[in-house]
Amino acid sequence: GGRVGLRGGCALILLLAAAGWGTESLREPRAARVRTRVGLPPPAEIEAAASRILAAREIRATLDALGRVAASVRYHAADVTDPDAVRGVVHDVRTRHGRLDGIVHGAGTIDDRLLRDKDPASFARVFATKVDGARHLADAAADHGEAPAPDFLVLFGSVAGVFGNRGQADYAAANDALDTLAATPAWSRRFPGRVVAIDWGPWAAEAGGMVTPELERMYTSRGIPLIDADGGTAAFLAELAHGTVGQVVLLAEDGADTSEGTNAPEAGTAPERRRG
Repeated sequence: GGRVGLRGGCALILLLAAAGWGTESLREPRAARVRTRVGLPPPAEIEAAASRILAAREIRATLDALGRVAASVRYHAADVTDPDAVRGVVHDVRTRHGRLDGIVHGAGTIDDRLLRDKDPASFARVFATKVDGARHLADAAADHGEAPAPDFLVLFGSVAGVFGNRGQADYAAANDALDTLAATPAWSRRFPGRVVAIDWGPWAAEAGGMVTPELERMYTSRGIPLIDADGGTAAFLAELAHGTVGQVVLLAEDGADTSEGTNAPEAGTAPERRRG
């Protein structure tokens, strides 16, 4: 089943949850492509091109690393806010493998601004990536026909949805909505094993998080440690295997008893529950 496969030997399907990306996006573009007829483009365009190159390199490195431990790894690109695109990916997975054991929804985007400076389109984009993406994945997974239903659906949220965060009214609202969806009985009936929203604390950049050096210094000044890759992974697997509630807040705490406040005794971070 899906839970056993999480530790190795499984088929992993990675969905890059953004529009405008395909397998061609993983190729290394030539530097000449960012030039214009009159010379170099504006700095913003150069930065965007560099970010795209670095993102492609990171995806290739991730695929290579996963390929060394998984039975197979396949990459798809789709806009999670497009229900037809998501349904197509899920259909392809079931066609190839006969089943879909579980889903981890980690897509998200941020556009941090004070609420007075936030426009409706920006708010909708941040909110839809989290919430519509979750809804579309759940709907597609529930339409499994003769195939077995997925064992689990894990929604990756953020402590911003629990405690709020300056400039992140949209992001906080989206993560809070994930918590509500995970606790909805109709969703639980779709998945025989588990539906859970995990509200993560900040992950270290080297663990795949979005924390910049400036943010890391801010967190350090406030006494907030970052979640490392090994601890976060252990906490995730333990919570999925042993947890029972629909919402969990996981915060890294140096030197803490890892069994405190959770029914996931092997967690590598000290989880703190909210709302239950």
